[in-house]
Amino acid sequence: MSDHPLHARLAVQLSEPLRQRRVVVWYDPHGTYRGFIAELRAKASGAGPVVGVRIGAVAAGLAEWAGSYFGLRGAVEPLTDGERPEPLLIYLPIAPEKLSPLLELEKA
Repeated sequence: MSDHPLHARLAVQLSEPLRQRRVVVWYDPHGTYRGFIAELRAKASGAGPVVGVRIGAVAAGLAEWAGSYFGLRGAVEPLTDGERPEPLLIYLPIAPEKLSPLLELEKA
């Protein structure tokens, strides 16, 4: 668990939607939570566009926007194909777009 009280609280709040909905698309247009994401990534396992993290009590994948909606979608699509995908947090430090290529994942 995090030493930062806000980060610990965020982990608890994110763990339930990850458990229930499995895929969470998180837009952070002001970059307010970049520190939390950096902390998750620092403790991540694996390498590449999707890494393994622990968010509260949930083991999940973490994918971050790196300038391309289509690149991000391509990285996570194989992980979200099944009927009940493994928990996955998709973090975008930008504002959502009305016709985002991630719209299906946002609605799922």
